[in-house]
Amino acid sequence: MRELIPQRALDPTPPSSKLARLSLLALLSLSAALASSASPLAGGSSSPLPSSRAAAPATRLYTEISQKAIQGLLSGLASYQPRFHKSGRPYYQLYFLRTTAFLDFKACNHQTWNCGMLYLSVTLLMHKPVQWPAINDWNGSVAWNDRHFSYAYLLSDGDPVLFSKLDLRGGVTAQTIENSISRFEIDVVRFEGAVDTNYRGSAP
Repeated sequence: MRELIPQRALDPTPPSSKLARLSLLALLSLSAALASSASPLAGGSSSPLPSSRAAAPATRLYTEISQKAIQGLLSGLASYQPRFHKSGRPYYQLYFLRTTAFLDFKACNHQTWNCGMLYLSVTLLMHKPVQWPAINDWNGSVAWNDRHFSYAYLLSDGDPVLFSKLDLRGGVTAQTIENSISRFEIDVVRFEGAVDTNYRGSAP
């Protein structure tokens, strides 16, 4: 007598209906997952993503500078003393390590004294007159390398004057102004060694 093997009950649902039911369940699960991730209670964010990165704040460009602004920059660079020309135009004595320099202004509004050009200078007092070859060598090297950005000339008594200017009218940053003043102080030290060793001080 043959042993009867129990048969698995057949699912009367047509295969096409089963596939449709599975697809519907998958869509419902996906929708629920997306809704959960967007919910604030689920730790998600309901706000839209930014379309582009936020722009960095613009750096201020000075086309002229007020006396208050220049004093704010000088306070971190050197000791200084405000002075005034007879015309009322301000200037500053800058006390570097070994010398006294002058910060003057050009292209100024005579009502506000906001100015568009800075002019740095120092006069070196020498025991002996400086010769023109030393001045020419210094000025000639400005065009050929970046060791310095200052120029020199001689007074009638042979004392040399070193100067540098910065035109703000095209727009410069505060960092550029600070760098110009700091670089001039370095140039003064180099210039002292370049002209001669008989340096005896700077003009007060």
